[in-house]
Amino acid sequence: MKINGNENILVIQTAYLGDLAITLPMVQVLKKNYPKINIDIICLPDTSKLIENNPYFREIIRYDKRKTEKGILPTWSLIKRIQLNKYQIALIPHPSFRSSILACLGKINIRIGFSKSAGKFLFTQITPFNKFQHEVERNISLLENLGISPSKKETSEYYPSLKEKNNIENIIQKNTNDEIGIITIAPGSVWKTKRWMPERFAEVVSELIKKNYLVFAIGGTSEDGIGKQISELVSSSKFVNLIGKLSLLESIELIKRSVLLISNDSAPLHISSGVNTPVVGIYGPTDPRFGFWPYGENDVIIETNNLSCRPCGMHGGDKCPIGTWECMEKISSKKVLEGVEKIISTKK
Repeated sequence: MKINGNENILVIQTAYLGDLAITLPMVQVLKKNYPKINIDIICLPDTSKLIENNPYFREIIRYDKRKTEKGILPTWSLIKRIQLNKYQIALIPHPSFRSSILACLGKINIRIGFSKSAGKFLFTQITPFNKFQHEVERNISLLENLGISPSKKETSEYYPSLKEKNNIENIIQKNTNDEIGIITIAPGSVWKTKRWMPERFAEVVSELIKKNYLVFAIGGTSEDGIGKQISELVSSSKFVNLIGKLSLLESIELIKRSVLLISNDSAPLHISSGVNTPVVGIYGPTDPRFGFWPYGENDVIIETNNLSCRPCGMHGGDKCPIGTWECMEKISSKKVLEGVEKIISTKK
């Protein structure tokens, strides 16, 4: 199907932060092919901070489906808003039934989503879901319904403000002395089973400090306890715990200025490719081969192979289903440090 390039298009992505990060390349490809179209997005208030200052979007519609806007009346209010905006096309990478309903009841004539979506019967065009394709490429494949087939790899773009960039510059200058570079760690995750142990992060940080690196920790306010644990174990001025102290775009700016990122399977891992920072990705209960592997050129995956219980789900959980948490327990600090050295050796 061809479009005329003047349409109003709605993207619905109300999943987690990493999912929104992985959706951005699709939006960028669409806008680069049709510069005059208007693209709006529905996303969570917390995740919307990722796309502040982003020129690809005309409007960001924040929908707090889990808290203040949970229930029929707020959802109906959102549907009426969608109707008033008169969108011609909806792109729905999020597989939830709610996302399909929003587009259908919002009276959007062309509704494009995946074959695995719970509400696929409400779509006008269904794209096959290839579970072995990277999620970035899967999402971009939705655009084939609009006659778009990108010829090159697309990574997410982010737009920290000048103030945010200056804040990170000041933090770096305040802490820098004779270090040979910055390494950032992201030791948190929404899901507890995806969090590698703080004591092992501390072991890695201690070794990096011995090699004369300055190490920063980033994450959300709910992960502050993890940062404090690592700080207590490391006890060095060359480890700076910034968990809960930075805006999302400031964290991205810090990742950009880092030699590399060490991260659990969480949003920072997926963000890193957009700022060309290699990542050592730590995977426990999840399997990167289902489309969520790091998307950079020199990234390293650390995981425990040959476990019959792994993966135990697409997104992990709050506790190990069989009570062993073997997938993470078997990942040593030595193995992660080997991944760090592999990336550093490619930069020499």
